[in-house]
Amino acid sequence: MIGANGVQVPSKTIWKGVGKERIDVENPNPGQRAGQLHYQDNQGNKYYYDSISNTFPDAPKKVNELLKDSNFKNAIDKGMKQYLGEK
Repeated sequence: MIGANGVQVPSKTIWKGVGKERIDVENPNPGQRAGQLHYQDNQGNKYYYDSISNTFPDAPKKVNELLKDSNFKNAIDKGMKQYLGEK
């Protein structure tokens, strides 16, 4: 279960882009409920990160293109390692 080895965090913004876009990590109950990492765009749409495919599966192509940006990708890595306890 993702986040089982992570720290408890209700919701934390770990990256801010232009306008309202951001990446949030949530792990409110480690080991009891899976943690999650999501990107929220300027329109309020949320896209959940899949750590197996290393993509946002239900997101438009432009969202997955952001993974090529080093600051964006570093924030994903930070969320997975520091907050969710994943390698």
